[in-house]
Amino acid sequence: MKVLKSLFLCVGTVLLALNFTACTDWGDADPEAGNQTYPDRSVVNTYTFDYGADDVYLGDITDKADVCEAVEDADLGSNVLHLDANGYAVMANPFNGVKLQNGAAITFWLKTAGIPQEVAEGEEPAVEDDLTGAVLAFGSGEAGAERFYLTANGQLRYTKPGNLESLNLNENDPATYKTGILPAGGWHFVALQISEEGYQLYVDGNKSLSGATPSGVESTTFSYKTLIDFLNTAPNIYIGKGAGDGDVNMSEMWIDDVKLIRNQMIASDWAKPNKGGGGAGDNFEYIIGEPINEIGAPDCSSAWWTEWSNYFRIPANNTLHLQFINHTSGEGNWNNWNLAITTDADRAAAGYVEYLVLRSDLYGWGDSYTLGTWTSVGYPTNDAEWTTYRQDMEGATVDIDIARAGNQVTMTAVAHCTNGKVYQESFSAPCGEESDVIRAFLAVDASYLVMNWDNCYVKENVNVSTIEVGNADNSTAWWGAFTDYFTIPVEKTLVLNFTNYGSGANAWNNWVAVVTTDAERDGAGYAEYFVLRSDNYGWGDASYNAANIGLVGYDGDWVSTFSQQMNGAQVEMTIERVGAEVNFAANATCTDGHVFTETYHQTCGDGTQAIRAFLTVDGSHYTMDPANCYLKVPLVK
Repeated sequence: MKVLKSLFLCVGTVLLALNFTACTDWGDADPEAGNQTYPDRSVVNTYTFDYGADDVYLGDITDKADVCEAVEDADLGSNVLHLDANGYAVMANPFNGVKLQNGAAITFWLKTAGIPQEVAEGEEPAVEDDLTGAVLAFGSGEAGAERFYLTANGQLRYTKPGNLESLNLNENDPATYKTGILPAGGWHFVALQISEEGYQLYVDGNKSLSGATPSGVESTTFSYKTLIDFLNTAPNIYIGKGAGDGDVNMSEMWIDDVKLIRNQMIASDWAKPNKGGGGAGDNFEYIIGEPINEIGAPDCSSAWWTEWSNYFRIPANNTLHLQFINHTSGEGNWNNWNLAITTDADRAAAGYVEYLVLRSDLYGWGDSYTLGTWTSVGYPTNDAEWTTYRQDMEGATVDIDIARAGNQVTMTAVAHCTNGKVYQESFSAPCGEESDVIRAFLAVDASYLVMNWDNCYVKENVNVSTIEVGNADNSTAWWGAFTDYFTIPVEKTLVLNFTNYGSGANAWNNWVAVVTTDAERDGAGYAEYFVLRSDNYGWGDASYNAANIGLVGYDGDWVSTFSQQMNGAQVEMTIERVGAEVNFAANATCTDGHVFTETYHQTCGDGTQAIRAFLTVDGSHYTMDPANCYLKVPLVK
C-alpha cells in the first residue's frame, strides 16, 4: 500500500479513514494509552551450523556423540548439522531465564533418512519413516528428570516424575496413529508454536497439526502453560535424542537453521522459505525468474504497483547491488524508482511482509520504517530545487546497494544525472532476523526503469581475520607474511581492497598477488598458477605469459616516482573467473590522485574447480579493508 506525503492525507479514501483517526504520516504509531508492556516477538537464538573448518567443537554445541558434523548441503545452499543413529548434539537452552509471556516457538529445516528395511534379494531398497526418535528435546538428561521432546510424527511428549498421567502430554503418539507429516528423504520446514491455549505445528508453511488445553478438572488436566514454564527453566536443548531415560535417538537426520522465538510467531516465521540456510552456497537462488530488462511502460504511463522487477534474494551478511537507468514522467517527486524490502515470499503470498518501501525522494513506509533513519547528500531543500530534481532524474543512472549486517539493512542509492548532478540517499533499519533470507524488488509509479545487468551482482562477504599484513616498518622480508586465503568458486569474482605501504627502496617492494590451486601453501595439491608484482613482473606455471600483462598510468620511473607514489595507495584488486580464464586487475589510487592500473589474464585449471588467492609482502605491508573484501556474484550470467 502506498500513501502520498501530503497535508491532505486524511481527506480521500474511506479505507484510510478506517485505519487512521488522525492526520499522521504513514508509519507513525498511535500514542501509547499508558505504560502497558505487551508480549513482543523476538528471536532468542538461531543455530545456522555455518561453522568454520577450524571449529572442531562446532561452536555452541556443548556435548556431542558419534557422527555429529557440519556438512555442506547443495539443496539448502548452506552448511547443515548431520547426525547418525547414535549421534546427537546438546546445547544450552536459550529459553532458560528469558521472559516468555504468552508462549514460545521453534522453527527449523529437517531431513531424515528413515530406517532401512529388509527386502528380498533383487527388490528395491526400502525405508520406513522414523516416527519414535526424538528430533528436538528439552531437559537435563538426568535419570527420571522432567523433559519434553518432538518426533517426526509430530508427537509432543512431556513428562514429569510423580505427575498423574493426565498432567503429562502425549500428543500424536505413533503407537496410536501415524500422521505422515514429515516423510523421510527430503527437506521440510517445521514451525512449532506453544501457547497457553495449545499448540500449532506447521510443515512447509501449512498448519498440519494442532491441539488445545483439554477441558476438565483443572487440577488433574494438562495445561500448556506448564510446558511453557518448563521451556523457560530446562537447562539444555537436545538435537537427535531425547532428554530422559528410555527416549529413543533419531535415526540418521540433517537439521538446519534452528530458530527459537520468544512469545508468538508471525506469518513469516512459519512460511516455508524458498531455500533454507542462513548463508549462500553455490546453488543459492539470488534472482527469481528470467531477467526482466525493462520495468514499466516506456512512456511512463504505468500506474503504481502494477509493474515490478525480478525478486532479488539476499542472504545474511551479503550485499545486493543493482544498476538501472531511471525515466520519469516528471510530474511528482515520487514518479521515479521505488524499492521494496520484504520477507522471502511472493507478493500477497503467505508470509509476505513489507519491511520497507523506499522512494527516490526520501520517503517510505513499512513495518520497520519507524525504526530507521535517513541520510542524504545533494537533495533539495526547497520547492525550486525539487522542481530541478524532477528534471534531473530523467535518464539518471542509479546504483542501489542493499547491505545486511546482522539484522540491520542499509539501502544506499546514488543517482548520477546526465548533467553531472549527484543525489545520494541512505536508509538503515532492522529487518527480520540476522539469519533470515530477505527479498528486494523495484516498482514503478509513472516511471520506467531499464536494468543494466552487467552491473547487477551480489557481494558475498569473505573472511578477513588478518587486517595488518607485515611489519609496519616494512621490514618483513619476501614471503614472510600473508593475508588470509581467499577461495574463488567458479564464475565468481574476488574483490580485495587494502592500503599499500612500501619501503620505497625498490619498485617491487609493494603488493604481491598469488593465485593458486585450492590448497594450502606447501600442502598436498598446492601449485601456483601465477604470481604478480605491482611493477610489471610475474611468473607462474606453463600457462604464464608475461605478454598478457597490461599497464595504464605507468611512466617507467620505477624508483623515484612509482615507488614513492605507491606508499599509502588505496588498492582495489579484482580476480575474475570466466570459465577456465582468470582476469586480474589492480587499481592503485595514490595519495596524490595518480592511478596505476595493472591487468593480467591466464588460463587456470579447466574452469570446474575452485582456486585460491592471497597476498604476500616483500619489504612492504598492507592494511586490509574487510568491509570491502567480497566475492562478486553476477545476477545474470
